[in-house]
Amino acid sequence: MKKLKMLTSILLSIVLCLSFVLPTTVNAADGSIGRDEKLCSITISNQVTGHKFVAYRIFAADLNVVEGVKTLSNVEFADEAQAEDMLAAINLEFERTEEKNNLFKTAAEVADYLSGLTEGRQEAAVKFATAVNEFKSTSYDLAENTVGETITYSVSNIEPGYYLIIDENQSTVEPEGSIYSRFILEVAGDVEATAKVEGKPTLDKVVGKKDADGVADYTPEANMDEKHNTANVGDSVPFKLEINFPNLAEYTSYKFEVTDTLSAGLTFDKNVTMKILDGVTTGEGENAVTTDMELVKDTDFTVVESTENPGEITISFDTILQKYDANKDLVNKTIVIEYSATLNENAKGNQEANTNTAKLTYSNDPRTTNSYGTTPDVTTETYTYNVTINKVDYKNKDAAWGNSQEQPVGSHIKTEGALSDVTFTLHRVTSAEDATEETSEKIGTTYTTNANGQIELPGLANGKYYLIETEAHAGYNKVLGKIYFTISAKYDADKKVVEVNNAELKADAPSDAKNEASIGIIPESYDTNPDVKFANANELYLLITNSTGAQLPSTGGVGTVIFTVVGILVMAAVVVIAVKSNKK
Repeated sequence: MKKLKMLTSILLSIVLCLSFVLPTTVNAADGSIGRDEKLCSITISNQVTGHKFVAYRIFAADLNVVEGVKTLSNVEFADEAQAEDMLAAINLEFERTEEKNNLFKTAAEVADYLSGLTEGRQEAAVKFATAVNEFKSTSYDLAENTVGETITYSVSNIEPGYYLIIDENQSTVEPEGSIYSRFILEVAGDVEATAKVEGKPTLDKVVGKKDADGVADYTPEANMDEKHNTANVGDSVPFKLEINFPNLAEYTSYKFEVTDTLSAGLTFDKNVTMKILDGVTTGEGENAVTTDMELVKDTDFTVVESTENPGEITISFDTILQKYDANKDLVNKTIVIEYSATLNENAKGNQEANTNTAKLTYSNDPRTTNSYGTTPDVTTETYTYNVTINKVDYKNKDAAWGNSQEQPVGSHIKTEGALSDVTFTLHRVTSAEDATEETSEKIGTTYTTNANGQIELPGLANGKYYLIETEAHAGYNKVLGKIYFTISAKYDADKKVVEVNNAELKADAPSDAKNEASIGIIPESYDTNPDVKFANANELYLLITNSTGAQLPSTGGVGTVIFTVVGILVMAAVVVIAVKSNKK
């Protein structure tokens, strides 16, 4: 018993397909052809290059033609010398005993049982392959054939019977997704089969956006698309991974390990959750109800942050084999992993993406505990956009931009008439065209221009924003209205397109104050002025001008102005009358 059970550790597949192929119709005269005539062939399709398939003849049989159809009869063990031991091993593996009165007594009975299965075919394949593994003898190697993009493995001139097909490649032949397979074929003539890839793990990943309540939204409407989004520096960006639950029929241990690598602009929020969709069923029949199976951190799965590779986290599903053993119906259900990361001050801006890349490493060969396959990398990209405020005197709004010959690289500002110590607050509009404190979100605290009249705002996502000038430069008017601007970025495979709407001053700003705002994309003069070199291609700028002089309120002050003017006119009239009286 122990010896037979040890065979499980050298079995060869994660994916099993018990395929007794339908007999092949041929143009042949009815009659018996014989069990030793080498008139059969096997062709396996839908495979990748580099495998080594071997066909082992387990059962021999007579090949007959009945009404033009080839069939098998008189099934016996191909190796007569080992027939008795092989039958005993099969009975042992299938737990058939004399006491239960259900012993297999002949090879034909085994073949009939396996052929007649409609459910549990894969489990039966595991037991059968385990039982006959050490008794297999006659074998044929299948040759690899490539025609265009189609790869097949085939062998011809073989005897009829039942064959165990095993992938005996000892190494990972396809690093991204390699698995080992075996299946059983009824060979009566020329047989074509597909080595099914059942239960092979696949991984997908999407990026989303959190709403005001912190709930993740992964719909395209909330993002550029499921693989690309925009975010403000300081935003928590949600990610979701989906992996199909693999088939673990032959495994006594199984590695399931997700490696996720965050770029420097993303900081892991340490909030991983994992669940299996519809993983719990209660009730039976019409009363059956399925709910998600919530997995417990540090019990079912662990999360480890690398000390050697900053930004790399490893998520291991430690109890996956126990979950499978308890419920085989979990195969091909969806494992969902979610977590978030905060876009930080190191985030790349404009057309440079802040990436997040994930892959799954999994056991792919039950013969050993150190053979693994990996899924292809799946990467999401998060973009943010840099905005520079440039504050100058109105008289200098048409002054030249700084350039690399006169100032340091990246001096994409007007320095003539620069206004320092001008303070703004920044707000993101959340639900209204004319935003209020209730319908907008304040970003940061305050932002103040430096000696060059410059503010570098933190990275901003797509959306509508407004600035409020809270403190003006000494002696200058303060902009009384909201300064709105909108960022609208588009993504495609070749380029990232940034669009901006013109900034606008609301009507409550005095029309004669010469306070203006304009927005654009730097550099806008590459083609005409090669000397202008900016630090960040496609950086957004917001030029805001101020003027000196009196500033009157634009609303609620009309009556005051009228009475002031009338008073001046009355005083002037009195003066004129007095002068004339003195002359007289």
